[in-house]
Amino acid sequence: MKKEALERYKEAIKDHYDVAKHLENSDYLINPSPAKLRNLCCLLFEQGLNDTDNGIFKNFFGFDGQDKLGQIKKFDIDKFRPIRSFFLRQSGLKDLESTNLAAVLVDYKLRPFIRFKEMELPTEEPTEPVKPPYIVVNTKNEELPNEVVAKSDSESTEENIPLKIEDKNPEPEGKLWLYIITFIMFILLAFAIKKQWFPEKNCMVWKGDHFEAVCCDDKSVEIITGVENIMPRNNEVIENMRRIEVCDTTTFFKNGKAVIWYSKKGGKYEFYTYPGYDPVDRSPLDPITPYMINKHVPKCK
Repeated sequence: MKKEALERYKEAIKDHYDVAKHLENSDYLINPSPAKLRNLCCLLFEQGLNDTDNGIFKNFFGFDGQDKLGQIKKFDIDKFRPIRSFFLRQSGLKDLESTNLAAVLVDYKLRPFIRFKEMELPTEEPTEPVKPPYIVVNTKNEELPNEVVAKSDSESTEENIPLKIEDKNPEPEGKLWLYIITFIMFILLAFAIKKQWFPEKNCMVWKGDHFEAVCCDDKSVEIITGVENIMPRNNEVIENMRRIEVCDTTTFFKNGKAVIWYSKKGGKYEFYTYPGYDPVDRSPLDPITPYMINKHVPKCK
């Protein structure tokens, strides 16, 4: 069971890598090399680690002494080759220390492995519901036996036993099938109406300064925005991506990490609240830097 959970943990990290390589650390991850991965470790260490990640770094690098950053910079670069192959799905990772470090590099939240394992809830076998005892009662005008036997695992009073009426005239089988077919037809009709009048909005388009969900085959949207601007729906992007105006008092960083990204069009800079790609020309967005703020961000009026 632990081995199966570990494999699921590894698969989750690799899936998260496919997203992380397009975010703020894309320079290190989109085409990873052992040297880039070691440099990313240095960057994360300089930005500050929490207690959990400090423990992961200690287990992997085997810190000895005070100059931990210096030890990372001099660490054997070949130790990062298995992690690179792991990200590129060329081979797996054999040790847990490397696996947990890979989770740190892509900022997979359910790390280390022990936390991932605790989050997986055990499945329980369904239990058979306990049926109450009952008495069979004949509804015909037939002579009843002197004693009625209660079907029960234990003795109980007649007042506490629910009655099960034996119906000598059940519904005809054909009528039952008619009910079932009618119900199925009603469900199919409801789905047809929903699809016709309330189509699912599984795509999204850029509207001025934000994304909006749209129907993928809405012809009016294709005419206004163009087919090439209709993208698969991403709820996280819809909720978080906005184009904003910034000035020198805007919050650009949180915990040492950029929370604003930018692109340049025709000599003009545009700023966004979510990483990824420019919603218009699909060029990669760059994270804000102190140089950009000092050089290109205006003073607040």
